Amino acid sequence: MKPLTPLLAMLMLTLSATCLAYENDHHHHAPQHNPLTQLTLNDGKKWSIDDSLHLGMTQIKREIENNIDAIHHNTFTLAEYEKLAKNINTHLQYIFKHCALPKAADEQLHHLLFSIMQASEQMKSKEQPRQAAVTLIKALEHYPKFFADNNWQALNH
Repeated sequence: MKPLTPLLAMLMLTLSATCLAYENDHHHHAPQHNPLTQLTLNDGKKWSIDDSLHLGMTQIKREIENNIDAIHHNTFTLAEYEKLAKNINTHLQYIFKHCALPKAADEQLHHLLFSIMQASEQMKSKEQPRQAAVTLIKALEHYPKFFADNNWQALNH
């Protein structure tokens, strides 16, 4: 894997810090703080995507699908959640590095990716890692509602 460029590293640090700030905010469950509620369509139409976004989101979805039974039956260990979060972060880095959407679509994508990053960070904590996985699943369900990924396959669960 290539080292992160300074700009990408700064973006990852900024988003990670924002995730931590959200986690420490006692009101983070309020709807106005849920990044998924901030997603909007492009004048009633879904936002266009590129191949790298499809690939990255598909890989994140596969990570969840591969573990969905253990998550559902609450048999997933904290170590497994930590590994899952690490894998998801690898796919997020791929999206950040390769995705080249127009500015308006990219701004909408940031709401979705922030939700995924926030869930991934929470999965690494001892507090409600399963709930974080549920949050990530909700983000995956929002993706095809707002982004025109014609090759997207719904999450199997």
